[in-house]
Amino acid sequence: MDTFIVTKLLEGCRRSRVSRDNRDPITKSTLKVICDLLPNVCYNNYEAMLFHALFTLAYFGLLRVSKLVAPTKTNIDRVL
Repeated sequence: MDTFIVTKLLEGCRRSRVSRDNRDPITKSTLKVICDLLPNVCYNNYEAMLFHALFTLAYFGLLRVSKLVAPTKTNIDRVL
């Protein structure tokens, strides 16, 4: 019983710590820079266009990556 209480107290202490989110939001100007750089990092123009479509759909559709991309090659259900 004491171990349970101590465990829950420690868990509560960990949750009470505020961690700062260091990520910056993607703005329209950032999205444009990313999309402009795609031809430099992709293998071909087709792949660059696919990533451009994916990034803009995610941005303007307010979608998470997990809704657009399959987690594994075999698990392809529940994604756009």
